[in-house]
Amino acid sequence: MLFDPLESPPLETKTPNLLANVENLAERIRSAAQAVKDLSGDLRNSFLQCNCLNSKSLCWCTGGQDSDTCEPHQCYGGDDHHPCRDYEDMKKNLLLITAWKDELLYYRNRAAAEIKDLEDEIALVLPKKIERYQDLLAAEIDPAARAYIQEKINLVQQEIGLKQSLIQTLRQVGNKPDRDKDEEKDNDFIKEIAKYIAKFPPLLDKCIEDEEGKHGLNIACKAECIHLPSNSFDKGPCHDTIFGCQGAPCMPKEGIGNPCPLDDVMELYLYIDPLTSLIISNSNQIIGIIESLRSLKSFTTI
Repeated sequence: MLFDPLESPPLETKTPNLLANVENLAERIRSAAQAVKDLSGDLRNSFLQCNCLNSKSLCWCTGGQDSDTCEPHQCYGGDDHHPCRDYEDMKKNLLLITAWKDELLYYRNRAAAEIKDLEDEIALVLPKKIERYQDLLAAEIDPAARAYIQEKINLVQQEIGLKQSLIQTLRQVGNKPDRDKDEEKDNDFIKEIAKYIAKFPPLLDKCIEDEEGKHGLNIACKAECIHLPSNSFDKGPCHDTIFGCQGAPCMPKEGIGNPCPLDDVMELYLYIDPLTSLIISNSNQIIGIIESLRSLKSFTTI
């Protein structure tokens, strides 16, 4: 009996479309992770450059008399005199990194559907395909035809192995049903990184004032006043004229004078940067596995 390739098992797998979907998903995850990586680096650098000198001092008179003196009261910051010179860009970057976090979580959940389709193929479709080839092999006596059929069986078995690897790699960036109850210790890089990204935005407010009293202008900085003589002989420096008491830039109380929670910023960066690298690496692995699957040509292209 001579085997006719046209009689090979019909295509029931969703492989070609499924691989395209997974590849597109991996590319989007890779782009989003790279954006988060770049933004976290930019934010770290911006936080490191914040300083008391960029903020302003509020100066008060000691009393109501013209001869009373002007004394520093507190440091304050606004849009145009924030301790972080890159304040406006930092606000935008914090919004962007939060948006990319949400996009990564969306892709994480989308990956669950792709994982389910791959599992269905491995469990339901590909074993039947091998079974049909084996039936053809059992009925075939021509050596060349038997070799051809066996080669097809080997290719499908390789396809199963690659798809199992694809599932494991997808699980590291993708969600799956009841994951939190799963006893398998799969890493979930996107879920992990989302926790750290969410902690970034509140840190900028702490550069001005920290409810815990650890950071902020009035913890790290001290107000300074410019004591200029009045333009009138009978008026003291507290008199409200352009030559009177004026607030100067704030000065550091000690050290470098950065009022921001730098330890928290660096801690988040040291979590986010390697996690984004892992997500990018996993995305590249996914794309590489798909290229290997396509090179097998064990399925019919539609």
